[in-house]
Amino acid sequence: MANRFPLIVDSSNQNIKELPDGDSLLLGDSEKLLLGDGTDLQLYHDGSNSYLANSTGALKLATESSGIAITIGHTTSETTIGDNLVVTGDLSIGGVTLPETIADTVGAMVSSNTETNITVAYQDADNTLDFTIGTLNQDTTGLAGTATALATARTIGGTSFDGTANIAVGLAATATALATSRTIHGVGFDGTANIDLSEVISDTVGAMFSSNTETGIAATYQDGDNTIDLVIGDDVIVQSMIADNAIDSQHYVDGSIDTAHIGDDQITTDKLANSINTDIASRATTGKAIAMALVFG
Repeated sequence: MANRFPLIVDSSNQNIKELPDGDSLLLGDSEKLLLGDGTDLQLYHDGSNSYLANSTGALKLATESSGIAITIGHTTSETTIGDNLVVTGDLSIGGVTLPETIADTVGAMVSSNTETNITVAYQDADNTLDFTIGTLNQDTTGLAGTATALATARTIGGTSFDGTANIAVGLAATATALATSRTIHGVGFDGTANIDLSEVISDTVGAMFSSNTETGIAATYQDGDNTIDLVIGDDVIVQSMIADNAIDSQHYVDGSIDTAHIGDDQITTDKLANSINTDIASRATTGKAIAMALVFG
């Protein structure tokens, strides 16, 4: 290669100590420039791509003290970050900070949209959105804007009402009768007087007795005085209906039972024995006369 100049190399470790002015260090493809005691930083070109490979610590581009800016790529080039990107300072896109870029993007969305009954204004100075709801009633002329009365008065129960004041409905204040009479269990009622349902109740109960089934007793409803007559029929009560000793002398009037009321062979000597003995003893004790009649058949 023309115009080559010798390098000044440290004889102790073979490191380059000096490169002649105006000359370049030329390395072929895949020939690496190794930096660091452990050759941790490698700079080379493999014929297709260029590499700056670091194997130890952080790869720092820039001077930490001076804050000199770093430009990566060309205005028409594309930069790809294959791993995470951590930004400790401000991130700008096209010379605009990221927060401002986001605010401008959202502001453009609401500035070019279609709005109905609401207006959204993007304030670029403080990155805020102002929402204003439009007038909901489109026609606010006449009563619509400051209405205190109905445009057209209405009538309630015969009393005019326009909304400016309370009203007393005439019918409700002075009503003495129902507008339409009603019937309660067949009795007319219009509200002008009390009604009597006693006859209705009596007729209902009377119908219950008149249409029922009766055994040994007759029930008759007297509609004239709203009474029910109950009558036990002749020969209805038989001996089998009466419990033993249920009827004694205190239950019937003296002389009310005679031979006409006693059936043949109904009174036997067994039934008379105890009663006659008791009666004779009672009369003897009280000094009453004892009358006996012997009948021989």
